Amino acid sequence: MVMNDVKLDPFILVSKLLTTYYSGMEKITFQDFKKFFLRFESYFLEQDVKLFLNEVKLLMRRDELIDINEIASMVRNDIECMPK
Repeated sequence: MVMNDVKLDPFILVSKLLTTYYSGMEKITFQDFKKFFLRFESYFLEQDVKLFLNEVKLLMRRDELIDINEIASMVRNDIECMPK
């Protein structure tokens, strides 16, 4: 499933994409999230991936899981901070 609508809220897009990719799971390990970027690495600049993964790593809880909705919120906030 591919979502290709620039008017779609980034939070909804990222949340649905990751939830679909991870078969409905709401929380994932950092290592599993890192594997996502390895699979699609040709779409991203290497430096961007490193910086983004460092930012996502800060979302990791004591149980070493990351909430997909927190990743989606972070992406939305990053996008909203960019100049148009």
